[in-house]
Amino acid sequence: MCSSGPDSTTGLLLRFAATGNTQDFRAIHDRYRPIVLGWAIRCGFTREEAEDIAQETLLRVADNADRFDPKRGSTSAWLLSIARRCLQDAARSHQRERNRQTLPESRWAELAGHDDLAARWEQECRQTVLARAVDGLRRSTRCDEKTIAAFIRFALQEESAQSIARDLGLSVEQVYVAKSRCVDHIRPLLERLQAEYELE
Repeated sequence: MCSSGPDSTTGLLLRFAATGNTQDFRAIHDRYRPIVLGWAIRCGFTREEAEDIAQETLLRVADNADRFDPKRGSTSAWLLSIARRCLQDAARSHQRERNRQTLPESRWAELAGHDDLAARWEQECRQTVLARAVDGLRRSTRCDEKTIAAFIRFALQEESAQSIARDLGLSVEQVYVAKSRCVDHIRPLLERLQAEYELE
């Protein structure tokens, strides 16, 4: 799904590039900071290092927004290219520091050649969207926390209905009802978020 609507990342980025509107950039920041952070952690960086990578990535996005051209590729791919450079810069910096300390070769040195960085990025995007949809489910429905917990474990984490029922004090039938009820509510939330993030 690719959209250049006003709420899509492409729409926000193009508007920010044209007007410098800080609210548009804040929306991009809030949408992608958790993704860059989680992605860097997935790549083996500490939380503190990942925070620095996320900050530098978003600074570079702001500084280079006027260079973004949606005709040359997706917004997500453009953001990933910036995040990848920031990650590799952090890896090189870390390697230089370790070399100065005469420590063994850093594991970061291999990151520049990782073929699965894009796959990790895609996974982080999808997990972030799913987490936001679950948060939206909590805020927008009267489903109690036990119902939502049953849905998450059964539909998203693929645990058995029997073990969930036992752990949560529900019947197996109630676990299936929880799934059905939550799916009906979360589907439109997911569709909206997937359009915003431009996920297919």
